[in-house]
Amino acid sequence: MEDEKNIGGVEAAETPDAEKEGKGESAPEQASHASLTQDEVNDIVRERLAKRDRQLFAKYGVEDEKALDALFEKAKGYDEQAKSLAEIQAQLKSANEELALKRHGVLPEREDDAKTYFKGKGMEMSEEALKQVLETHPEWLKAEEGQPKPNFTKPEPIGAEKGEKAKSDPREEAAKLWGFPEGFVS
Repeated sequence: MEDEKNIGGVEAAETPDAEKEGKGESAPEQASHASLTQDEVNDIVRERLAKRDRQLFAKYGVEDEKALDALFEKAKGYDEQAKSLAEIQAQLKSANEELALKRHGVLPEREDDAKTYFKGKGMEMSEEALKQVLETHPEWLKAEEGQPKPNFTKPEPIGAEKGEKAKSDPREEAAKLWGFPEGFVS
């Protein structure tokens, strides 16, 4: 009989009919497994749901579902405030950068160069950091009265012409090449 229950490492399930036939159980033991009424099942489900609700409320530190809803509404408000705070911080950072550039006398056309320098280095622009960088980049500064303007050249794109050349007449160029300074006689 033991071999029948444990076939291939899996125990065979016993059914109530198999128990009656094999063991000859008495009627009172069968009655203990009687089916539950719908009201009893509903009570069991209600108890389990109430227990789950109590655990959930305890986890979030609230008393009931209304308090939980209020907590989530409050959290939504925090998200909106965080976005607003991030925007204001970005504006403040930009204003502080502009103020530092103005205080140190950086030329308006060189402000973008200074900002790009700091961004490229991955550094925050501050008054102290800008002061140190200006020691190596005097071309960004305005010339003070009585001092010569720093000698620097502005980089030009490769392949760009330096200025508009006046287009000359091909007849004049040919005359110069052939040695007729006054041009061809027509």
